[in-house]
Amino acid sequence: MSLRLASLFALACLAPAAACASDAAADGAVAAARAAVEQRLGHGYEHVQLDVTTRPEHLPAAKGALEFRALPIAGRWPRARFTAMVEVRSGGRVLRIVPVGFALSATGQAWVYRDDVAERLPADQLQLEERNVDVALGSSAPLASPDALKGKRLRHPVRAGQVASIEDFEDVPDVDNRQQVRLMASYGGITVERAGVAMRAANKGETVPVQVAGTSEPVKATVTDRGVAQVVP
Repeated sequence: MSLRLASLFALACLAPAAACASDAAADGAVAAARAAVEQRLGHGYEHVQLDVTTRPEHLPAAKGALEFRALPIAGRWPRARFTAMVEVRSGGRVLRIVPVGFALSATGQAWVYRDDVAERLPADQLQLEERNVDVALGSSAPLASPDALKGKRLRHPVRAGQVASIEDFEDVPDVDNRQQVRLMASYGGITVERAGVAMRAANKGETVPVQVAGTSEPVKATVTDRGVAQVVP
C-alpha cells in the first residue's frame, strides 16, 4: 500500500470517530441548555412542551473531558422561540460558545384582558381575569399580579383574551397633557389661584407650560402635587 493510500485510509477511519465525538459534544450542549431552561421554567405551568429546533455543529475537539455551562437566556421570558447559549469548556478554559434553539409551549394561569380596550384607561378601570393560556405566545412577560398596576394606565390598545403584561402600562403623571390644573401664583404674601391647562405631561418637581384663559402665551409652572402647579417667578 502506497503512503498516499495509507493516509487516505487513516483519514477515512478517523472521520467517523470525529463525527461521533462532535455528536456527543452536541448532545452535552443540548442537555445543559435544556436543564437550564427547565430550571428557569420551574413548576408553575400545567403543561410544558420543549422541543429542540437547532443543535450546535462542528464542535471543537479537546484532549480532556468537555464541560458545558448554559448562559442566562436574554430577552422576554417565556417566549415561543428562543436560543440558549452554552459555553463549551475544557480544563477550565472556554473553547467555544454555541447556540441551542428551542420551541416552547407553556400553558398555565395568567391574567388576561376581559374586553377590547382602545383608550388609555387607568388600570383600576380595567377588567382582568385569570385564564389557562399559553403564556409563551405573548409579546411580553405576563403580569405577576394586578397589585403591580396601582397608579398606572394603559399605554396602548389591548384586545380581549390578550395576556396582560406590566409593559402594557405606564405611570399616570401628576399632570397630564391637556389636563386642567390648579395654577398657584404668589405675589409677596398673597397667593392667587387660577385654572389653567397643562401643555404637556409632567411629574412633581418638573416644569411645565400652562395655558391660562385670556393670555396669549403659556406661563412656566412647577408641578407641586397631582393636578397642581406653581408659577415660576
